[in-house]
Amino acid sequence: MFNYRIIKSNRRTIGITVSPETGVTVRAPVRASEADIMRFIESRSGWIDTHLKRFEKLIRLDDDNYTDGSPLYFRGKQYRLKVTESNRYGVKISGDTIEVTTAGSARTEKIKYLIEKWYRRNAGDVIQKSFEAILLQYSEANFSPARLTIRKMKRKWGSCSSKGRITINPVLIKLDDELHKYVILHELCHLIHPNHGKEFYNLLGSLCPAWKNHRNILRQYIN
Repeated sequence: MFNYRIIKSNRRTIGITVSPETGVTVRAPVRASEADIMRFIESRSGWIDTHLKRFEKLIRLDDDNYTDGSPLYFRGKQYRLKVTESNRYGVKISGDTIEVTTAGSARTEKIKYLIEKWYRRNAGDVIQKSFEAILLQYSEANFSPARLTIRKMKRKWGSCSSKGRITINPVLIKLDDELHKYVILHELCHLIHPNHGKEFYNLLGSLCPAWKNHRNILRQYIN
């Protein structure tokens, strides 16, 4: 049996959500009895188990432990973290390592701060260049985004607002470049077709024939 939490509120029906971050959440009316809630959970147990098993297979991109020798990912390649002492702070790629230099004792919190800052800086540079290149490459599509924002999001790789603002998750810098390019193109297509209807996928498919493969790869990860 799985763990779950119950949240009661002024709603009319019982509902269940399953999330990799929060697990199983049952939302029920204030007056719902424990027996009613249990019956509903049991009726959905197969569906819940299926989702929980799928979540167990997901690869967490934020699960870095930032200790010397631990694996780190950057643009689809795996590196080994190397921590060294120096009179200055810095992060650089050296062969098959991502080398972090710190002044004095290397505390995990400081190493994490330096690496995540380095990830954000690289994500800003790489994703911005990809964004500009994609707009030029697919100029015939007449994409007119209001602006690009690179910001970490909990559950999304990207988004497109009703005002045409494109947001891309910088965590994508850990994966192969083709994946953040796919997310950019996906969100740009929403400028023309805001929903995920047939016309949207027709447009996406005409510009990115491998979109299903990219989507399936991204579904293996959680940020």
